[in-house]
Amino acid sequence: KIDFAHFVIAGLMALTVVYAPSRKTLVDKNFEGWSLDILSLINHFIFIPLVQGLLVYSLLALLMPTLKGTLEFGWIAALACNMAIDYAWYWNHRAFHTQTKLWNLHAVHHEPNKLDVFASSRNSLITPLFMVYMWLVPLVLYLAMDPLPFLTFAGLGLIINFWGHTEFNLPRDSAIRKVFSY
Repeated sequence: KIDFAHFVIAGLMALTVVYAPSRKTLVDKNFEGWSLDILSLINHFIFIPLVQGLLVYSLLALLMPTLKGTLEFGWIAALACNMAIDYAWYWNHRAFHTQTKLWNLHAVHHEPNKLDVFASSRNSLITPLFMVYMWLVPLVLYLAMDPLPFLTFAGLGLIINFWGHTEFNLPRDSAIRKVFSY
């Protein structure tokens, strides 16, 4: 099953190939660069959700069985929750840049000379274990009575993150540029 966020991210990747000024960089990227990017995307979209779903969610069920599905919040609370997690991520990301051991794990994310959506989730395989998203998202999903509002904003946040790792050069009069410029 492909959800909306992954569909949009796939579209961003396609648009990157078509419109990015660094399109030549994509062609010139070496085997090592492509391998790292592809492995990181697989890690980001397959293994991390599996670990979150199987390990973290199961651990929560073991530690807090009576709290499952007890948090009832609407769209505004879900937005506030996502903003709080994003704020925690801001400080988490700053820690990656200031602490030597964390930087050693995260530095691979900043290796590409040109920004491209394919390298956006590039990290070492264990870096996600030190990211607040890894632990807080399954916690909220475990506690939430209805996860749809939270997942909607989390999906939008994921799209925004991938959009921030693109370098589009869209034509001025294109509909896509008008929509995304907002």
